[in-house]
Amino acid sequence: MLTTRSITISALALLGADVAVAQNTAGDSLVPRFTIGATHTIAGAIRFSDGALDSRMAAAGLPRLASSAPTLGIGADIRTGRLIFGGSFQAIIGRDNKDAQYRSRISGSYTLLDAGVAALRTSAWSAYPMVGVGATSLSINVKETARFSFDDGLARPGRELAMSGKSALVHAGMLVERRFRTKSSEYALGIRFGVTRTIGSQLWMSDAARVNDGPRASEARYVRLSFARPMKRRRDAVLPIGGSIVQAVAR
Repeated sequence: MLTTRSITISALALLGADVAVAQNTAGDSLVPRFTIGATHTIAGAIRFSDGALDSRMAAAGLPRLASSAPTLGIGADIRTGRLIFGGSFQAIIGRDNKDAQYRSRISGSYTLLDAGVAALRTSAWSAYPMVGVGATSLSINVKETARFSFDDGLARPGRELAMSGKSALVHAGMLVERRFRTKSSEYALGIRFGVTRTIGSQLWMSDAARVNDGPRASEARYVRLSFARPMKRRRDAVLPIGGSIVQAVAR
């Protein structure tokens, strides 16, 4: 069974491929070009398909977690010919559900490292089928909604529970990009959609303590809108892609 460690090794291998491409300076330019690579500012949404987690929440008599959440993040890619290598980090903005007694909240992050080949490439449009690996971290917070006094809070500190689960994933999707040129600059608007599926075990923690017998997350679907700027040198993408890997490993 694959573990998060094995996916981290795969991620570092992909980063190594990115670095190898970036070190080829033959295609570098005095002006930014999308044929070299791009940096991305990204906003989107993710929808969870997690029956195991929902059933565990319901069995405990707690409000089910939100099934979707908005995301914000950054990314970068390196391009050479019809090939594209990229990495991105997305923060999952917390969403709440409530009942008469409790508030449940889901938040977290996910990192994607990917490679693709252009299925369409014109002067204005590109479309890339993408596949790759990554990691996700989901945080669950459950809290009583009733008001209480300061002394009551001290007497029963277990009014709030926080746990987080980290797992490796594989993913597949599509990036469609429309490029625009002005007199002084070039930019692109893109839409990306796809599906992620966790693999291996999921590590659940509460603060620094390991949580046993946690559910395993399964699948999620995402859609992302991006604003992209071209770059002059491929090596300019290594830092943001490497930062995405650090976020995946450190969280």
